[in-house]
Amino acid sequence: MRGTSLRLLFIIWCGWLTAEAAPFDKPFLHGLFTDHMVLQRDVPCPVWGWTAPGTRVTVSMADKTAAAVAGPDGKWLARIGPFEAGGPYTLTVSGSQTVTLKDVLVGDVWLCSGQSNMEMAITGVNQGYNEVRDANLPNVRLAIVPFSSDYQPPNSVDVPWRVCTPDTVSSNKPIYGGFSAIAFLFGRQINRETNIPVGLIESCLGATAISSWSTPSSLEGLPEYKDFDAFKLYEKNVAESWRLMDPAFETTKEWANPTFNDSNWKTTELPQDWKKQRATDCTGVVWLRREIDIPAGWTGRELVLSFGPIDDKDTVWWNGAFIDSSDTHDWPIPRFYTVPAGLVKGGRTVITIRLIANQGIYGAPEEMYVRTLERESAPVPLAGPWRYCVSTPVAKLDPKKARYPARRDIEASCFQGMIAPLAPFAIKGVIWYQGEGDAGKPSARYHYLLSHLIKDWRALFGVGDFPFAIVQISGFGPFKDQPADSGWAGVREAELQVSQTVPNTGLAVSVDRGEIYNIHPPNKQDVAKRLALVALAQTYGQKNECFGPTYKAMKTEDHAIRLTFDHLAGGLMSLGAGLTGFEIAGADRKFVWANAEIDGETVIVSSSKVPQPVAVRYGWADHPLCNLYNKANLPAPPFRTDSPQ
Repeated sequence: MRGTSLRLLFIIWCGWLTAEAAPFDKPFLHGLFTDHMVLQRDVPCPVWGWTAPGTRVTVSMADKTAAAVAGPDGKWLARIGPFEAGGPYTLTVSGSQTVTLKDVLVGDVWLCSGQSNMEMAITGVNQGYNEVRDANLPNVRLAIVPFSSDYQPPNSVDVPWRVCTPDTVSSNKPIYGGFSAIAFLFGRQINRETNIPVGLIESCLGATAISSWSTPSSLEGLPEYKDFDAFKLYEKNVAESWRLMDPAFETTKEWANPTFNDSNWKTTELPQDWKKQRATDCTGVVWLRREIDIPAGWTGRELVLSFGPIDDKDTVWWNGAFIDSSDTHDWPIPRFYTVPAGLVKGGRTVITIRLIANQGIYGAPEEMYVRTLERESAPVPLAGPWRYCVSTPVAKLDPKKARYPARRDIEASCFQGMIAPLAPFAIKGVIWYQGEGDAGKPSARYHYLLSHLIKDWRALFGVGDFPFAIVQISGFGPFKDQPADSGWAGVREAELQVSQTVPNTGLAVSVDRGEIYNIHPPNKQDVAKRLALVALAQTYGQKNECFGPTYKAMKTEDHAIRLTFDHLAGGLMSLGAGLTGFEIAGADRKFVWANAEIDGETVIVSSSKVPQPVAVRYGWADHPLCNLYNKANLPAPPFRTDSPQ
């Protein structure tokens, strides 16, 4: 018995040495933990990373220390705190290595997500450069999650924190010219009103539907996603799209093979803007190949493949194995692809790219590289000479047949790549501005997905029912002469209903800040102010009205309908000579424009064309002319009295 125990201890000890010696393909400290970060106040804050199994890791800050032991998969997680708001502090993580983070604040961390109106930069808003000029806010910190989507959430993402300055708020990402305007303006007001440090994590992407941000489990609750396998369908669509679009598709299948002889191909230097260079021989379907040497120690490790921005559509192979593809919708977004560990071997490696070239690969040289996930060694540069060949000139392409979805359109893709890797980072709450990408789809579907998104994100981050503030989408498009159905109104209705039924949620109405020809209205100041009012009232306990007059009930009186409202804030008022935006209908549900007038704390709606009214709609259009407010100068959210929900 004693001999057996000794042999077992010897085996464990040998295995321990092997684990310590083996390279680990995950970062010692998750990429959210950097200098200048903000930790969430008043809660034990998770700090995590990866190291050899069984390794003890300690986390220290101020007068507190926490410890954890890496599990069989190498992951360790320690919870330090709670701390009161304050700082700056130094946070030290010690284990198989030591990392020291400086200038760490403790305050409130808000995750800011959605599509392009959340992504729109501060430089694009009204008086944007004045806002930037005054953006020296040392107690506001900014972090941007890079665009990413994958079959499974990556273990870590690189999310460096920056102190808010005119430079960092205006130039710390390549798209839209700076940090999210809504997020910045919201965080600035929260910091000014509370004097609490604020951390803002921007994780958003334009032209995305809510299904991109939903969890696979919630999508499976809808009939169209019963057999959820969107990524594999995407791969099939990529291949089929290229086959239909490119006449040379069948004859170029072997060009990604590492044994293919490309000696008769031309050579080009990358990165390079072919459009500016007027490189007419680089238009059409262009194939690119480059040989590199992979360090022997990288064998069997997951790698990050970075090219910078590519215009337009690209597909990438690693030693002949398909890696990924991106659509023209993603042309300004730097490409980051994951090379699975099983494909990585030290020594000669061939990277192949097939793309429809316009500008080509046109970023900065330092954006082109291969590296390990944990960055413990220098990356292998990819800038320099590449072999290239045009397989199909642009005149022979049929781009109309290129209809596979962009990766951002794949269900759950943004959740997997841009939300799940952040958890369980401690946050205060979420602000959400999305819905334009779902206009025209059933409002009940959006209600279902948004409700489940909130539930699933709360479960993911594990800090309870955190505040979730929703921007109700703005008006957009021409004004209608007659009442009509509206997909945008359906999204607004779902957002309103979620804010009324899901605990600890709030709504910031922006319908009155839209523009006819601009889906990205530049008045983000008012919208951010309304979001901040919601947070200040519901989360920070300030005694202020944060909602506009909200429909409560209706009553038929003679040939009219009387409407009552919550959130009067001292009374109702119209901005303008009289109320606009009201419609009325009888049992046939044929709506006509209505007369509406304020009567005390109610609104009376009628029309001579509808002697027996049964229903009223307000602001029911893509871009309605509506002007009902309360005395707090907050607008009423659009509604209908005959909502099916």
